[in-house]
Amino acid sequence: MAELYNSAAPKKTANLSINSDLLRKTRELNINLSATLEQALKEELSKREATQWVEENRAAIKVTTISSNNMDASATNSESSDGTVRCIPNPSKASKAHYPYLVDIQSSLLSDLATRIVIPLGKGSAFGGETMQGLTPEISFADQKLLLLTPQISAVPKKHLKSPIGSLSHFRNQVIGALDLAITGI
Repeated sequence: MAELYNSAAPKKTANLSINSDLLRKTRELNINLSATLEQALKEELSKREATQWVEENRAAIKVTTISSNNMDASATNSESSDGTVRCIPNPSKASKAHYPYLVDIQSSLLSDLATRIVIPLGKGSAFGGETMQGLTPEISFADQKLLLLTPQISAVPKKHLKSPIGSLSHFRNQVIGALDLAITGI
């Protein structure tokens, strides 16, 4: 999951107004105002971002709930409704040198969500050629041997992603196997 904010950012002085009796009692108990406020703000930020995500995805949640209630086994196995594994250029200038692509693994049934579930494809050289058997399978794309970095799976806002530049559907079984290993350990 992405960090809510940059916890390494420098501290900044802020002027606040607070109830005088609350401040007096807080000081009597040696409560660290800065740490307490930071914790409260983190909790509030997390709550509001979750609410915002639900609001942004309300239509998709409703459609997905209806679809999953009406889905039968044949639809689950249908390649046309699901199973496409797309390769997308990494939009991050900071990481694309080592992770040139993202693998979009999210079902097309969830296309109305504001986010996409992706797994980075990393250059094997960045990891000294080390792989985790089954968890980081080697995938060939654009004349490169890359590693599917399953432990780094994440959600990325769709608005940050470019159009797919290729399909990795022929590696679908390896992707599913890596996800299965990450979830079940087998």
